[in-house]
Amino acid sequence: MRIDFESTPAALPVFSTDTFDDFESFNDAERLLKRGVAAAQSGDRDASRKILTHVVALDPACEDAWMWLASISDYP
Repeated sequence: MRIDFESTPAALPVFSTDTFDDFESFNDAERLLKRGVAAAQSGDRDASRKILTHVVALDPACEDAWMWLASISDYP
């Protein structure tokens, strides 16, 4: 007995540019950090959290991003 499987190529997910409109440059963590800090200082915690989370994904050793994320945390 032989089982034949159809091989369907796995398609990679396609991300549209509007998904990442807040993140103009994926490699510029320093500029994103400044945008995240500015958003935190202006009181826009949700936008700041999204931007700073992206910064720490790019550069996990960025202490400034971690500190700002801690400062806008919902939990003390």
